Amino acid sequence: IAGMAGEAVTVFFVLSGFVIAYVARARDLTLSSYAISRAARLYSVVVPALLLTVILDFSGARINPVPYEGLLDDAVAGIGANLLFVNELWFVSIRPLSNIPFWSLGYEVCYYIIFAAAFYPRKLSTKCIAVAIACIVSGPKIQILLPIWLMGVAVYSMTRHRKPAEPIGWI
Repeated sequence: IAGMAGEAVTVFFVLSGFVIAYVARARDLTLSSYAISRAARLYSVVVPALLLTVILDFSGARINPVPYEGLLDDAVAGIGANLLFVNELWFVSIRPLSNIPFWSLGYEVCYYIIFAAAFYPRKLSTKCIAVAIACIVSGPKIQILLPIWLMGVAVYSMTRHRKPAEPIGWI
Protein backbone atom coordinates (compact mmCIF):
# COMPACT_ATOMS: atom_id res chain seq x y z
CA ILE A 1 0.00 0.00 0.00
CA ALA A 2 2.82 2.44 0.80
CA GLY A 3 4.06 2.07 -2.77
CA MET A 4 0.72 3.35 -4.07
CA ALA A 5 0.95 6.80 -2.44
CA GLY A 6 1.92 8.54 -5.68
CA GLU A 7 -0.91 6.93 -7.60
CA ALA A 8 -3.39 7.80 -4.86
CA VAL A 9 -2.36 11.47 -4.94
CA THR A 10 -2.66 11.47 -8.74
CA VAL A 11 -6.21 10.10 -8.57
CA PHE A 12 -7.06 12.55 -5.78
CA PHE A 13 -5.79 15.52 -7.82
CA VAL A 14 -7.73 14.48 -10.95
CA LEU A 15 -10.92 13.98 -8.94
CA SER A 16 -10.39 17.32 -7.22
CA GLY A 17 -10.04 19.14 -10.53
CA PHE A 18 -13.22 17.47 -11.77
CA VAL A 19 -15.20 18.39 -8.65
CA ILE A 20 -13.95 21.98 -8.55
CA ALA A 21 -14.84 22.50 -12.22
CA TYR A 22 -18.31 21.11 -11.51
CA VAL A 23 -19.01 23.26 -8.44
CA ALA A 24 -17.76 26.39 -10.17
CA ARG A 25 -20.26 25.82 -13.00
CA ALA A 26 -23.17 24.46 -10.97
CA ARG A 27 -23.12 26.07 -7.52
CA ASP A 28 -20.37 28.59 -6.87
CA LEU A 29 -21.25 31.04 -9.60
CA THR A 30 -19.36 33.96 -8.06
CA LEU A 31 -15.82 34.27 -6.77
CA SER A 32 -17.04 35.09 -3.26
CA SER A 33 -19.29 32.00 -3.18
CA TYR A 34 -16.40 29.88 -4.46
CA ALA A 35 -13.96 31.25 -1.87
CA ILE A 36 -16.40 30.78 1.01
CA SER A 37 -17.23 27.22 -0.09
CA ARG A 38 -13.60 26.23 -0.44
CA ALA A 39 -12.62 27.76 2.90
CA ALA A 40 -15.57 26.14 4.72
CA ARG A 41 -14.86 22.72 3.26
CA LEU A 42 -11.13 22.91 3.88
CA TYR A 43 -11.18 24.30 7.40
CA SER A 44 -13.94 21.95 8.55
CA VAL A 45 -11.43 19.14 8.00
CA VAL A 46 -8.10 20.93 8.49
CA VAL A 47 -8.69 22.34 11.96
CA PRO A 48 -9.77 19.01 13.52
CA ALA A 49 -7.00 17.13 11.68
CA LEU A 50 -4.28 19.48 12.88
CA LEU A 51 -5.70 19.58 16.41
CA LEU A 52 -5.78 15.79 16.53
CA THR A 53 -2.22 15.64 15.17
CA VAL A 54 -0.98 17.96 17.95
CA ILE A 55 -2.81 16.01 20.66
CA LEU A 56 -1.61 12.61 19.43
CA ASP A 57 1.98 13.69 18.75
CA PHE A 58 2.45 15.36 22.12
CA SER A 59 0.79 12.38 23.85
CA GLY A 60 2.96 9.98 21.90
CA ALA A 61 6.09 11.93 22.82
CA ARG A 62 5.23 11.58 26.52
CA ILE A 63 4.81 7.81 26.14
CA ASN A 64 7.88 7.22 23.95
CA PRO A 65 9.94 10.34 23.18
CA VAL A 66 12.49 8.68 20.87
CA PRO A 67 10.44 8.69 17.62
CA TYR A 68 9.47 12.33 18.25
CA GLU A 69 12.99 13.71 18.79
CA GLY A 70 13.22 17.01 16.90
CA LEU A 71 9.73 16.57 15.42
CA LEU A 72 8.04 18.82 17.96
CA ASP A 73 10.69 21.57 17.94
CA ASP A 74 8.91 23.96 15.56
CA ALA A 75 5.37 22.74 16.20
CA VAL A 76 3.77 26.21 16.26
CA ALA A 77 5.43 27.30 13.01
CA GLY A 78 4.59 24.01 11.32
CA ILE A 79 0.95 24.09 12.36
CA GLY A 80 0.68 27.78 11.42
CA ALA A 81 2.17 27.25 7.96
CA ASN A 82 -0.25 24.39 7.32
CA LEU A 83 -3.25 26.33 8.62
CA LEU A 84 -2.39 29.09 6.13
CA PHE A 85 -1.59 26.56 3.36
CA VAL A 86 1.87 28.04 2.75
CA ASN A 87 3.49 24.73 3.67
CA GLU A 88 4.50 23.77 0.12
CA LEU A 89 5.25 27.07 -1.66
CA TRP A 90 8.30 27.09 -3.88
CA PHE A 91 10.91 24.73 -2.42
CA VAL A 92 9.56 24.75 1.12
CA SER A 93 8.02 21.64 2.61
CA ILE A 94 6.71 22.10 6.14
CA ARG A 95 4.98 19.08 7.60
CA PRO A 96 2.56 19.45 10.49
CA LEU A 97 4.41 17.27 12.98
CA SER A 98 3.90 13.59 12.06
CA ASN A 99 0.97 14.21 9.68
CA ILE A 100 2.88 13.42 6.49
CA PRO A 101 -0.06 13.16 4.03
CA PHE A 102 -1.16 16.71 4.86
CA TRP A 103 1.31 18.11 2.26
CA SER A 104 -1.17 17.70 -0.59
CA LEU A 105 -3.54 20.31 0.81
CA GLY A 106 -0.90 22.99 0.23
CA TYR A 107 -0.97 22.01 -3.45
CA GLU A 108 -4.78 21.80 -3.54
CA VAL A 109 -5.27 25.33 -2.24
CA CYS A 110 -2.88 26.68 -4.87
CA TYR A 111 -4.83 24.83 -7.56
CA TYR A 112 -8.09 26.27 -6.23
CA ILE A 113 -6.62 29.77 -6.43
CA ILE A 114 -5.19 29.29 -9.93
CA PHE A 115 -8.51 27.87 -11.13
CA ALA A 116 -10.43 30.80 -9.63
CA ALA A 117 -8.01 33.24 -11.26
CA ALA A 118 -8.66 31.65 -14.65
CA PHE A 119 -12.40 31.04 -14.24
CA TYR A 120 -14.00 34.02 -12.51
CA PRO A 121 -12.60 37.26 -13.99
CA ARG A 122 -14.47 38.47 -17.07
CA LYS A 123 -11.58 40.20 -18.83
CA LEU A 124 -8.90 38.05 -20.45
CA SER A 125 -6.16 40.45 -19.34
CA THR A 126 -7.32 40.17 -15.71
CA LYS A 127 -7.37 36.36 -15.99
CA CYS A 128 -3.84 36.29 -17.40
CA ILE A 129 -2.42 38.60 -14.75
CA ALA A 130 -4.20 36.78 -11.90
CA VAL A 131 -3.09 33.34 -13.11
CA ALA A 132 0.48 34.56 -13.57
CA ILE A 133 0.59 35.98 -10.04
CA ALA A 134 -0.91 32.80 -8.55
CA CYS A 135 1.60 30.64 -10.42
CA ILE A 136 4.55 32.80 -9.41
CA VAL A 137 3.51 32.80 -5.74
CA SER A 138 2.96 29.03 -5.65
CA GLY A 139 6.27 28.23 -7.33
CA PRO A 140 7.56 25.59 -9.74
CA LYS A 141 7.15 22.57 -7.47
CA ILE A 142 3.38 23.05 -7.39
CA GLN A 143 3.23 23.83 -11.12
CA ILE A 144 4.79 20.47 -11.96
CA LEU A 145 1.66 18.63 -10.75
CA LEU A 146 -0.83 21.24 -12.02
CA PRO A 147 -1.41 19.41 -15.35
CA ILE A 148 -2.60 16.35 -13.39
CA TRP A 149 -5.13 18.48 -11.50
CA LEU A 150 -6.17 20.18 -14.75
CA MET A 151 -6.89 16.75 -16.26
CA GLY A 152 -9.86 16.59 -13.91
CA VAL A 153 -11.03 20.00 -15.13
CA ALA A 154 -10.63 18.81 -18.73
CA VAL A 155 -12.57 15.60 -18.11
CA TYR A 156 -15.41 17.59 -16.55
CA SER A 157 -15.41 20.00 -19.50
CA MET A 158 -15.52 17.11 -22.00
CA THR A 159 -18.36 15.32 -20.20
CA ARG A 160 -20.37 18.34 -19.10
CA HIS A 161 -22.96 18.19 -21.88
CA ARG A 162 -22.83 14.53 -22.82
CA LYS A 163 -22.32 11.25 -21.09
CA PRO A 164 -19.38 9.32 -22.55
CA ALA A 165 -19.69 5.72 -23.63
CA GLU A 166 -18.80 3.24 -20.89
CA PRO A 167 -15.37 2.24 -22.36
CA ILE A 168 -14.38 5.90 -22.61
CA GLY A 169 -15.50 6.44 -19.03
CA TRP A 170 -13.25 3.63 -17.84
CA ILE A 171 -10.30 5.10 -19.72
